[in-house]
Amino acid sequence: IPFHLYMFPLFKELKLFGLFGNLAGPVVVYISGSVAFGTLLYTSFLKGIPLDIEEAARIDGCTEFQTFWKVVFPLLGPCTASMVVLNGLGIWSDFLMPYIVLPSDRAKSTDVAEYSFVGQYTARWDIALAGTIIALVPALIIYVCLQKYFVKGIMAGAAKG
Repeated sequence: IPFHLYMFPLFKELKLFGLFGNLAGPVVVYISGSVAFGTLLYTSFLKGIPLDIEEAARIDGCTEFQTFWKVVFPLLGPCTASMVVLNGLGIWSDFLMPYIVLPSDRAKSTDVAEYSFVGQYTARWDIALAGTIIALVPALIIYVCLQKYFVKGIMAGAAKG
């Protein structure tokens, strides 16, 4: 469902719960929006892990908790990296929701702050360009660091081998 379709009821709910106008509002919306995609991604990834690995851990004396944290969880690295890159870049580059939810005199996202440098009669392109580069650097660093895991996570369900 596109965000534009449900944004007005969402903003009414944010006002009802007192989350409109502070940073907690976008955080709650982003987390709740990521849960469905994360559930689908992790479920499909976990189905691809053979049960033999978990059975071998149980034979070696691991409890259910140890089996998950010592055997299964390390195998979820590519899936977690895919979630971080896909959701993180989407949230980092979102403009509409923070622009509407957060008032102009309080904390802003980087895109909304850059938008304030360009007005109807003036434009501070030097500051806007510097802000764009500063906003790009953290996303680029995270993507470069997680790139190999991201590719593994995307390709994990592509072919059975």
